[in-house]
Amino acid sequence: GKNFHPGFFTHNLEIGGAPLLVFDFVNKFVKHGFKITVISAKKGQLEDKFKSLKNVRLIIKEIDIVAPCSNLELMLKKYFHDLDKVFGKSIPDIIYANTMLSYPAVLYANHCGILSRWLIHEEYSHPELIINFNGQKGLNLIREAFKLCSKVVYESNYLSQYYIHYRKENYEVRQGGIDFTAIDLVKKIKRKKKVMHIRSELNIPMQ
Repeated sequence: GKNFHPGFFTHNLEIGGAPLLVFDFVNKFVKHGFKITVISAKKGQLEDKFKSLKNVRLIIKEIDIVAPCSNLELMLKKYFHDLDKVFGKSIPDIIYANTMLSYPAVLYANHCGILSRWLIHEEYSHPELIINFNGQKGLNLIREAFKLCSKVVYESNYLSQYYIHYRKENYEVRQGGIDFTAIDLVKKIKRKKKVMHIRSELNIPMQ
């Protein structure tokens, strides 16, 4: 029903693919009459756009998970405590975590005992690198997020197999981009070309 309250987490509000995807999702929910909460780890140029949407509450709760940290668990515990205070009794019914960088949102959903969906677009040879120098502790938290997430959503079949050693079940694929393993033409395109150029050559509309 319309009382259903989704929460969207994004790592920033810059004008880039991932934050724009969140904006698109939120806009669709709003048009169907839902009240939405958007939580971003950083400010950005999309801030005013989100604020212009009806029935959207925007929360900037800064957390820098890519910076070296002596105690990740303590940092996340404080982050969860701050979010608890911000939400009060209005905790979302489900949390959508957008990109690998939003893995704390998955852990927060488990902390609250609510459903989570984790939208993963990125490919990392070593996922621990995204939390920069935090080593095995950081990797363990990512593994924990994969384990605890209600459902992981990948952008392509390739990504679902790429992360299969982190999550073997309860995931789905929603095609939102190019499956690089399925399109032979991409092999002829130099990797240095930007995604927008690849999409143009393959006649795939921009998101």
